[in-house]
Amino acid sequence: MADCDGACGGCGSGCPKRPALVLTGEELAFLRRLAVTPFLPVARRSSSETPVFLEDGEGALEASARTIRLLELKGLIDIDYHELLRGFDYAAYSDYDLKGSLALTAEGIEVLELLDIQGVQE
Repeated sequence: MADCDGACGGCGSGCPKRPALVLTGEELAFLRRLAVTPFLPVARRSSSETPVFLEDGEGALEASARTIRLLELKGLIDIDYHELLRGFDYAAYSDYDLKGSLALTAEGIEVLELLDIQGVQE
């Protein structure tokens, strides 16, 4: 297979320079949530790298932390612990010393656009 020269627009469809992206159902749902609400609150303790997202309730902490961390590692979201959401009440996050926001990256936006065009392959 020849190397992709980018002439195709970088579709990622079998391109040797752009491996296939695999998303779990939870990751896909979170990306779609960010498509509707572009910025969401996040926090963590300075002694931990685990993101905390309380908007789904206390029972979903581990699952949401795993989803957020994986999306960040895949480069689809960015977490900024220095940028608070204007007008958002962080009272529920008072136990965490680092508070901020998360949003889609350009790559995350591109993935969502491709999903809208190409659909999801299960």
